[in-house]
Amino acid sequence: MAQGIRCALSLPLICKDRLIGVVNFSGGPPVAYSEEDIALLTGIAEQVAVAVENSRLYRATAERVSELDTLFQFSGILRTAGSADNMTPLSKAGLARSKCTTWRPQATPGASPR
Repeated sequence: MAQGIRCALSLPLICKDRLIGVVNFSGGPPVAYSEEDIALLTGIAEQVAVAVENSRLYRATAERVSELDTLFQFSGILRTAGSADNMTPLSKAGLARSKCTTWRPQATPGASPR
């Protein structure tokens, strides 16, 4: 006879009052989880939730650092060019393709369009 899952315990992964997932513990032989088992596994679930949230925050921070680095590089190009109108088409195209969504080229008043 094939042995399947005969006991299971599911615990929520909660971080900052927000459900971010569920961790499941299961086994073949039927057992009742003791209060000590549940307390231990709850502590593990809490640590997993913190690790998952820290990973998400790290990834978001790394993306933001990359965006800010791109903006810094293009601000140097813009400082050198003096205005967006004097930027090379390659520089403008590079900025438009970047992940940065905070910069929009604007014509300088009185400048001729390119």
